[in-house]
Amino acid sequence: MIDFTIMPGMMKRCTRLERVDNGSDGQFGRRKTYQPGSSFEALIIKESTPEVVEAEARTHRERYTVVVRKGVRLDYDEIIVRDADGLTLRMVSSTLDSEAPDVSTVPIAKANAVRWEVPS
Repeated sequence: MIDFTIMPGMMKRCTRLERVDNGSDGQFGRRKTYQPGSSFEALIIKESTPEVVEAEARTHRERYTVVVRKGVRLDYDEIIVRDADGLTLRMVSSTLDSEAPDVSTVPIAKANAVRWEVPS
């Protein structure tokens, strides 16, 4: 097993943003706000492969890989914030899709995310 405590500073505290439904917006939609939810630790890595750089140029969305301890579940469309600098990400995959197998000595899971702005 890898002891994450031997990698000081790599895992940063993050907070989930929980969606709160505030009723109808009067235009066939819903008004939503976000409030802080549970916290967890994650390693967030900005993607920099040539394919990702090209995709970012088309979509204007920075892409990231989010690595967490196995058992920390991040779902598609979930919003997270890195507490240290306020980087806000929207998950575009789930940690359930790429969790290390039980026989692995590296107890991690990872998911993909894009930079996101919380609507006001």
